[in-house]
Amino acid sequence: MEPGVLVLAVPGPEVPGGPCQRKAAVVEGSGGGGALILFKPEHVEPILSGCKTQTRRLGKKRWKVGSVHQCRLSYRMEPFAYVRVTAVRRERLGNITDDDARREGYLSVEAYREAFERIYGFWDPDVDVWVVDFELVRQS
Repeated sequence: MEPGVLVLAVPGPEVPGGPCQRKAAVVEGSGGGGALILFKPEHVEPILSGCKTQTRRLGKKRWKVGSVHQCRLSYRMEPFAYVRVTAVRRERLGNITDDDARREGYLSVEAYREAFERIYGFWDPDVDVWVVDFELVRQS
């Protein structure tokens, strides 16, 4: 196996979307970021497998390109991974493409929309969201 490459074969996220098998490159670095990003349990495997490399968030901007963030399920739990932010942009929620939905860990915009509605309780294509791209630095 190549150094710095973690191979995970998972049956797929436990969310609508289907199978996902990828090589997740573990980026060199300390992975000791103090900032954190909260995720739902359904996102753990897609993040660790490299299927989920993007997230959309409401609210104010809290991410800086190059910063390392802990991935947690709650503030009180230990991180399950560390990710480095590679890009941040603002866009309308309704502008998500199928490629973006796949980066979010879903097979289609419709599957992503169902998950967004389940998590946030609404879908408004005109609402502005922060799109945060990231790469896996290390698993905990």
